[in-house]
Amino acid sequence: MSFFSRLFRSKPKLMTWQEFVEYFARRIQEELDLEAKIDWGENIASSPIIVHFPEDDEASFSTYLSNHYISYLQNPEALEAIVAANLAVIDKIQDTDASVSAQQILPTIKNTIYLENVRLITNTDEAEPADYLVYKPIAGDIMLLYMVDTEESMHTLNREHMKEAGIEDEDACIVPPWIICANG
Repeated sequence: MSFFSRLFRSKPKLMTWQEFVEYFARRIQEELDLEAKIDWGENIASSPIIVHFPEDDEASFSTYLSNHYISYLQNPEALEAIVAANLAVIDKIQDTDASVSAQQILPTIKNTIYLENVRLITNTDEAEPADYLVYKPIAGDIMLLYMVDTEESMHTLNREHMKEAGIEDEDACIVPPWIICANG
């Protein structure tokens, strides 16, 4: 290819954010056989895909694609890798047989705004975060929120995970982060 043809060749047309969201939702439906509906908003940050799991009519979660779209815009050739990695995470989330061990539980520092974001993502408008999350206030709007670290992703620790890990008392998993850091 000559210098001028490389210089003036047309670049592939990139998807708009709307096309990207539709493409992602279609791939969820086709490859994971899950119901995926788009809750359209003004922009990609306010347009989650709501994924429903067939085992439980009420079980669903929302996935936001802003960061994935930015990755795609920066490297369009990585589209398949971006989608594949995220489909693996969604597939792992729907795996209700996956067990949680105490070694997977990690403390994170979050603010209370995070609680509202979790409520939106998990579509649990009626429930209070304390009903399904394990966290402890530290000071002001800062808290320790416990997460489960899997190979594919991190997600919030809930009371069901505590039972799976054999932790009966919520305070038993409340370990100051400096102890965890000091021990490994």
